[in-house]
Amino acid sequence: MPTRVISTILAFRHHDHMVTFAEQMTGRNTRLMAAKTAHERGVLAGMSDAADRQNDRQIYGLAGAKE
Repeated sequence: MPTRVISTILAFRHHDHMVTFAEQMTGRNTRLMAAKTAHERGVLAGMSDAADRQNDRQIYGLAGAKE
């Protein structure tokens, strides 16, 4: 496969991942605002923090940088 085609495929995959990530974060934030207990807020905040760190690692990986 030509390099340009591979690059385009990877760009679409990255875009799809970012869209999914944004949708998940929006859902978590909505649930966080609606959380009724401190425990539920803590769990959802932890999930959001973990997702942020995972996303950062993937972005750094694409850029070829270290955290």
